[in-house]
Amino acid sequence: MILHEYTREINSSKYPRLTARRIANDLNNKDYFNIYLVSFELGSKRYIIEKFEIRGMNRWNVTT
Repeated sequence: MILHEYTREINSSKYPRLTARRIANDLNNKDYFNIYLVSFELGSKRYIIEKFEIRGMNRWNVTT
């Protein structure tokens, strides 16, 4: 899932790659269940942040 609320802030900055990495690192530190990745779209030449997966969902076997 692409997080569109950060796309404008990233791509309007002087160093979009560094800004995207900083935002993704902040999101990873605040949200313990999801992983956020920085991607570059070749067609539009912009950086985006994607929510990649939920941590631990495949690793834990929950039984009742």
